[in-house]
Amino acid sequence: MFTAQSGTPLELSISGGGTNNCQSFGESNCSSDSTYENAVPIAPYTGGNSAHENVSSAPGSSVASAGNPSAGGSGLNLFANPAQVYSEFGRLVLGVNGSSGGAGVLRNLPTWNLDMQISKNFVIPFREGMGVTFTAQFSNMLNHFQPGFTSSSPSSLSIDSPATFGVITGPATGNVPRQIEFGLRLHF
Repeated sequence: MFTAQSGTPLELSISGGGTNNCQSFGESNCSSDSTYENAVPIAPYTGGNSAHENVSSAPGSSVASAGNPSAGGSGLNLFANPAQVYSEFGRLVLGVNGSSGGAGVLRNLPTWNLDMQISKNFVIPFREGMGVTFTAQFSNMLNHFQPGFTSSSPSSLSIDSPATFGVITGPATGNVPRQIEFGLRLHF
């Protein structure tokens, strides 16, 4: 079974603006600083949605510096020029911006996968109505790595975390190494 899908929508977030300052976004529970809103596009989007290798931050820039291969980072980034894309978004200003643009301005990496199952029925010749079925199931048959963002790392695309902006550190959600399962079924 071959499956392919376009990238899921990503949020480019900004935090509530400081400790217990979520009221600025109309929230009533300020028990934590976990209020996020979308950043506002202030220039035409020039990024894409494909993984780029060996991406280093520009000299003198802290944008995507956590991904620098020379500093032990993965070198993988969602953008070829993370500093350029970072500069295309700004903070939401209530009363000035009518909307934060909504989710979906940016898209995660597209994914694809190939799974396969092989089965063979064997009939037992000396016993009528009896047989054996052998099966082998392969998940992620080609065992390929798919980089991407997971929902557990929202700071990867945050105006407030320029050092990790667009940095890819792990596999896409649902992408696991090849798994093989064998089965033998006796039927009578």
